[in-house]
Amino acid sequence: MKRIGSLFIILFIVGIFQAFVVVRQNNNIPIVHIITPFAKDGFKWDAQLAYSISVEDKEDGLSKYEEITESEVFLKIKFLPDSQHRAAYEKEQIEENSVYTSLKKNACFNCHGIHTKIAAPTYESIALKYQKTPDVFKKLGSKIIQGSKGVWGDSQMMPSHPDLSANESIEMAKWIIKHGSDMDFDIRVGLKGMFKTRKASNDKTHGQYSLIASYLDHGINGKDNKEGKHLVVLNSASK
Repeated sequence: MKRIGSLFIILFIVGIFQAFVVVRQNNNIPIVHIITPFAKDGFKWDAQLAYSISVEDKEDGLSKYEEITESEVFLKIKFLPDSQHRAAYEKEQIEENSVYTSLKKNACFNCHGIHTKIAAPTYESIALKYQKTPDVFKKLGSKIIQGSKGVWGDSQMMPSHPDLSANESIEMAKWIIKHGSDMDFDIRVGLKGMFKTRKASNDKTHGQYSLIASYLDHGINGKDNKEGKHLVVLNSASK
């Protein structure tokens, strides 16, 4: 009887312990989908091209129910001469993903457009103002961390980002100068919009657009953030 009683007490204690065990929730990767344009349709030269994106995230919600913040959905647009250049570009995007994520997390694209002015100077303007030197990258990196005022006018102010490391800010500065100088590259924010394709070169049969949509979710209690992506490649449409 004593053994049975002891066993009952042990099972009772184990049951209480299990009742207080917190099951860790795993964060799911968002499902991002470029609805339009379709890859099979290709693109026309020197034309306005509409795009639309959907996002489904188990924790954050669905874009179709307006549960996803549009300012957290991004579309990279890149014109490439051919598939060989595309392979190199896609490899580059993997290598640059951490700095691109830092730019998104710090809401940089909510104020700065690549070539289109929003609230602050475009990255194209910044690239034209500064030359590509190590000292410039350190200078711009310091401004990103500390913030600045008056560089682009008396009322123009950039907030500080004290949580960034010196190395992170320098890599962000390099990214800004590099992509701000690239007229065949752009980033749009939101679930839908339009962009203009470039004019045709002498050989109208060549040319591709790489479209990469992405959404970085909020994670679980702000941690374990996951990013969903979708790539669509558009070839120049035949006449």
